[in-house]
Amino acid sequence: MALDGSWASVADVAGNVASIDSFVAVGVTNLPAGATGIAIDIEAPQISVTYDNNDVRNGKYYNAGRTATFSVSESNFDLLAAYAPDTQIAAAYRDGADHPSTTLNVKDFSPVEQPDGTAVYVASIECDEDADWHLEASFTDPAGHASNVVSDDFVVDTTAPSLRVSYDNDDVANGMYYKASRTATIVVDDRNFSPEGGSIDAEALSGGVAPSVSGWSETKERSVWQATASFAGETHYQLKVAATDLAGNVAEPYDSGEFVIDMTAPQVNIDGVANSTAYAGDLAPSASFSDTNLDPLGSGTELVGARTGDAYFDGEYEQSTATDMRTGFADVPAEPRYDDVYTYTATGMDLAGNTTTETVRFSVNRFGSTYYLTGDSDDIVGAYLRQPRDVQVVEVNVSGLDTSASRVSLAADDRSRDLVAGQDFSLDPNEDDQGWSSTTYTLPASLFAQDGFYRVTLTSTDAAGNLSQNTMEGKGIDGEGDFPVSFAVDSTAPEAGLVGLSSDTTYLDPSKTVLADGSDNLGLRDLTVYMDGKEVASWDTRQDGMPISVRLPSDDAVHSYRVVAHDLAGNESTAACKGVRVTGNVVEYVLATPDLLARVVGGAIVAVGIVVAVVLLARRRHAAMESRRNPFGH
Repeated sequence: MALDGSWASVADVAGNVASIDSFVAVGVTNLPAGATGIAIDIEAPQISVTYDNNDVRNGKYYNAGRTATFSVSESNFDLLAAYAPDTQIAAAYRDGADHPSTTLNVKDFSPVEQPDGTAVYVASIECDEDADWHLEASFTDPAGHASNVVSDDFVVDTTAPSLRVSYDNDDVANGMYYKASRTATIVVDDRNFSPEGGSIDAEALSGGVAPSVSGWSETKERSVWQATASFAGETHYQLKVAATDLAGNVAEPYDSGEFVIDMTAPQVNIDGVANSTAYAGDLAPSASFSDTNLDPLGSGTELVGARTGDAYFDGEYEQSTATDMRTGFADVPAEPRYDDVYTYTATGMDLAGNTTTETVRFSVNRFGSTYYLTGDSDDIVGAYLRQPRDVQVVEVNVSGLDTSASRVSLAADDRSRDLVAGQDFSLDPNEDDQGWSSTTYTLPASLFAQDGFYRVTLTSTDAAGNLSQNTMEGKGIDGEGDFPVSFAVDSTAPEAGLVGLSSDTTYLDPSKTVLADGSDNLGLRDLTVYMDGKEVASWDTRQDGMPISVRLPSDDAVHSYRVVAHDLAGNESTAACKGVRVTGNVVEYVLATPDLLARVVGGAIVAVGIVVAVVLLARRRHAAMESRRNPFGH
C-alpha cells in the first residue's frame, strides 16, 4: 500500500511512549483509498477583506465603486485547490437578492508569498455599480475547521439626485409677474435621498406674506421624494432648492430668480364726465390709474363717437409715474362735427396682466340733436335695396325731447306725407337720466313696399325749445353736413336686349353692328355682352353712359349672343340670341338663307326653260325655211 513502511510514535508528559510500526499492521481503516500522505491541521482558516475605497458617507454610503479583496490564511489551501477547487468562499449580493451576483471559489484565489515564507491566498470582487451590496465569506478546511465569517453591507451610489421644480401657474407676464398665487412642487428622484439632504429656501424679498413650505414626503419608496412651497401673498418672491443624497452626490441646484405675485387689479377712475349725461358746455374727460406694478404701456383711454368713430382732439395729455398715471383731454372742441354720442373707456393694466375697465357714455350736444342709425338699417343711407327693411333712427338730445311735438315725414319719389306716431311708426323714448335722452324711431318695412326713392325727415323740439331736424347742417356723419335718411327700394329686374339681332338668322354684312340696350325703373348699373359664353364687351352705365354698338365678327360661323344687365339694387336680367351668322360672301349668304335660296333656284329654272324654248322654236323655224327654199328636197 501507499503508506507501507510508515510509522508513528507519541509520548505523554510523563515520558511514556507509544508507537505504531505499521499503519496497515494495526488495522487503520479510515484512510482514503490511495492516500499518499497524512496532513496534520490543528488551526482554523482565517479570512479578511480590504477595500480600495474607504471614503464612506453616513456610515455605509460611497459615491464611487469599491473593489473588495478577500485574503485567506490556510496551511492546507493547496490541498483544497487540488482536490476541492469549486468550494465557495465568498459571495456578493445586490439589492437584497436571494442569489449572489458574484461568487469566489477556491480556484479563484491566487497565492501571495509572505515574508515568513508562508502564503496568503487572495481574490477580488468588483462592486462598481450603484446598488446595495452585501458581502459574505466563510468556508471549512479539510480538517473540519470552520473559518471566521466575514460579512459586510454598504451602498454604492455614483448618481446625483434628479431635482425638478414645477408650478401650478406658469401664466407669466413681462417675464416675472403672475396675477394668481403659485404653488411649487419640488421632486427629487434618488434611491438614497434623505430629507436632511434637501434644502428649500423660499423667501419673500419685499416683506408681506411669507411662503409656506411643506416637509418632504416619500411618494415612491427609495425612488421619489416630494415637497411643496406655496406663494399666496402679493409680493416679490424667490425659491432656491438644493439636494444631496446620503452618498454625497449633489443635484443641480434650482433658483427661480425673482418673481412677483400681483392679484390686485389697478384702480381706475373717470373724471370730467358722468355716465348717461348730455353736455352742452365745456367738458374735459380724463382718467386716473393707480397700481403698485402699473403698466403705463398697457393702460390708456379710448374715446369713440357713434358717428365720428375714434376721436383724437388737440389738448390730449398724459402724465405718469411708476405707480400712477393720468390721461385726458383739455376739452372736446365746440364744433358741430363733434356733437355726438361718445363712449369713453379707460383701461388700466398692471405688469401681471390684471385689468380694470371703466366706461362712461355721454352726449355732447352743443348744436341740437344728433342722430344715428341702428339695427339692420345702419348701412341704409344711399343704398339701393332689393327688399325693404325696417328703418331705425336714434335721436340724441341734451335736454330731452318734447315727443308730442316730434314729427316724421316720409317722401316717396315726388310725394310726401306726415306719418302718425303709433299708427305708421313707433316712437320709443328713453327715460331722462341726468339730462340725457335717446329716442328711437322705428319705421316698418311695410312703408317701403313699393319700388321708389325714399327720404325720411325727423323734426323735433327739445325741452329748451330748440328745433332740430336731421336735414339740418351739422347732423351728418362728418359732423358738418346733414344726416340724410334716404335710400331706394328696387325689387324689379331691369330690361336688356340686343337691338338689330334675331336668333337663327344669317346677315350679309361685313361690318355688322348691334346695339346693347338696357333700362331699369330706378337705375341701370352695368351691361355685359357675351359671345359663345365669353365676354366681348362691358359697360358701367353709371360712368360711361349707354353703349353705342357692338361689332359682330363676319366669319361665316354660327354664334350665340347674350346680354346681361344689372340694376343698382343688384337685380339681373338676360336676353339671348342663338344661331346668328354674319357673312360678307353672297353665295354663302344665299346658301345660308333658305327662302332666298329657293327664290334664286326657281328663277334659274325659269330662265333655263325660256332658253330651251327659244332654241326649239329657232330650230323649227329653220327647218320650215329650208323646205321653202328647196321644194323638191334637193
